[in-house]
Amino acid sequence: MEGKEIRITYGWFGGERLYVNGQLQDEKVSTFGTPTLTGHFIRGNGEKALLKANLYMTFGLRCSLFVDDVKVPVTKS
Repeated sequence: MEGKEIRITYGWFGGERLYVNGQLQDEKVSTFGTPTLTGHFIRGNGEKALLKANLYMTFGLRCSLFVDDVKVPVTKS
């Protein structure tokens, strides 16, 4: 994932968005339930890596990010 910027945004009225290197790959506007965003990026060897992000509320907004079904750390900015 080196050299890739994965950004997940949340807006009360705008919904959730997943960006990879500045390119919008998925967006959801959900009133109820846990939104799941999906996307991908191309690795250095040409293989496609699949992304899945889940947003949920537990004492504040939280996010889980998975790359090829492996959970990766998320930093909030």
